[in-house]
Amino acid sequence: PESTSPPAQAAIMASLPAEYPLILATGAALYLVQQLVAVIPVVQQRRATKIKAPTLYPRDSEIKELKLTPEQVDKYSRAQRAHQNGVEVMSVFMPLFLAAGLVPELTMQVFYAGASVAFFRVLFVVGYAAGVKSALR
Repeated sequence: PESTSPPAQAAIMASLPAEYPLILATGAALYLVQQLVAVIPVVQQRRATKIKAPTLYPRDSEIKELKLTPEQVDKYSRAQRAHQNGVEVMSVFMPLFLAAGLVPELTMQVFYAGASVAFFRVLFVVGYAAGVKSALR
């Protein structure tokens, strides 16, 4: 028997704000920033220092064993902290971002906010991992 009501999937899609695909695209961009831009400096520093995963931060004994200089430890730690900060921030931000985008009156503002967060996350990761000093200090 044929149903007169649309399938549940179509009903859900019809109830989403028209601009919600922008929210999804921005969410994907935020994910890629975290998984590519933030991971690349960590991988580079792991290769340079020979610090193996799953070690997040090397212990003094590991630093001594690998004969790492304070500069090498600092560069690795900055890259790791930038990545870890992103993991912590996105675990809270992403669900709130996706949920707020469902409010039709706010969808475009949420999109602009998410795009801004993605842009500034890239600046943060690149700048922090590279050791760029703040102009505010």
